[in-house]
Amino acid sequence: MSDIYDNWEKLVRAVLRKEQLWQLFHAHSRSPSILSESSDASSSSHLSSPSANMPFDFLSSSSYSREEYFEVPNKLVFTAKFTRAFGIEDLFKASTGYLGKGMFGSVYKATLYDMIVVVMKRLKPVNVSEVQFRRRMEIIGNIRDENVVALKGYYSYKEEKIILYEYYCNGSVSQLLHGKTGENQAHVDWPTRLRIAIGAARGIAHIHTQIGGKLVHGNIRSSNVFINPQRYGCISDIGLAAVKTTTFTPAIRCYAPEDENTRNVSQESDVYSFGVFLLELVTRTSPIAFDLVKWVNSVEYKEWNPKVVDIDLLKNNSAIKEQIVKTLEVGMSCGAKSPERRPKMSAVVKMIEDISMMNTEKQVSTGRKISGTLQ
Repeated sequence: MSDIYDNWEKLVRAVLRKEQLWQLFHAHSRSPSILSESSDASSSSHLSSPSANMPFDFLSSSSYSREEYFEVPNKLVFTAKFTRAFGIEDLFKASTGYLGKGMFGSVYKATLYDMIVVVMKRLKPVNVSEVQFRRRMEIIGNIRDENVVALKGYYSYKEEKIILYEYYCNGSVSQLLHGKTGENQAHVDWPTRLRIAIGAARGIAHIHTQIGGKLVHGNIRSSNVFINPQRYGCISDIGLAAVKTTTFTPAIRCYAPEDENTRNVSQESDVYSFGVFLLELVTRTSPIAFDLVKWVNSVEYKEWNPKVVDIDLLKNNSAIKEQIVKTLEVGMSCGAKSPERRPKMSAVVKMIEDISMMNTEKQVSTGRKISGTLQ
């Protein structure tokens, strides 16, 4: 009798799962997700619009029972900044939206009771011990910076690893620049792009100061840069390269040429990836299957504005051309082929902040000249 009951329960679960997949498929058909990127293209991360609302069903693809998840002594571990507001059971009951699949796992938006919203990343099997994984989560969880997406907590049991992040309703830079498939791109002005660059640079520079100046991000790209309430760039997906060895897909051109996989990443390769990110901000061209460093390098310096820069930036304001060219120069400096020739992120922050001050200084200088003339 018990066997019959167990088989019947499995059958019901399979039918329910089939129904959920059917709903998810049709939700995708009605509204293609701007987040979904296949594993052989570009990793996606959490943005603002889930493609479907459904329970977070990780039992269907797991070898563990529901009871096993709930009986683990350390169920859901919250980082120091966040107090315990919910448990792993609540994640089962949450209204969730599938956001896409990235290099390290699948991403969901979860809305819990009292409208608590978090982003869940369910990692692919990792290549570190439980102790190493928890230690890595503690390091990442202790990072506190306004330009770094905070790790709220994590769940770890055997092969199952789930990470919880803060949710950013403004979405990612990839979404901002490239929008939804088949839709017209929105205007993104230069001050917005410059603030994004400054914030992202500050966030990476801060990450590089951690654990004695040895922490590496390892996966810097526009889908992992989010926009905080002040409209500055904010870095996500910190340090996961250290827990999951992954070979970089040749079609993705945002990683340093010396990096074959995540084991090779370094702070110098982070600088290279940030350089590509800067070029993407200025050109509004995705580095997927397109080598931005090689392209910009192939164009004569004096031709950068008409041939490389996003035309949407220049059609309304010619006064920002000098700032844009200087930003391209910083991007190309970061994208130097030799790691030794790339600047430190602290220096990159200073360069971009100086660029942001150029118009202010000119306005002050012009004001003084006018004032002197009037006198």
